[in-house]
Amino acid sequence: GKYIGIGFSVVLMVSVAIIIISFFVGGWSGMGYGLIGISIFIGTILGGILNLVIKHFFDRSNN
Repeated sequence: GKYIGIGFSVVLMVSVAIIIISFFVGGWSGMGYGLIGISIFIGTILGGILNLVIKHFFDRSNN
């Protein structure tokens, strides 16, 4: 459980870094990096939310 949180925050930081880098690159390649960063960011957030929701329901069923 602990390692999932660490991985989650690392991926989140990497995606934010890619988005920031995309502003400095500029042009079409910058837009490409931006889209990659944003899609990783959204995917990570959605994954985290799904993980919390699933955990919430499975913990409830165990009690």
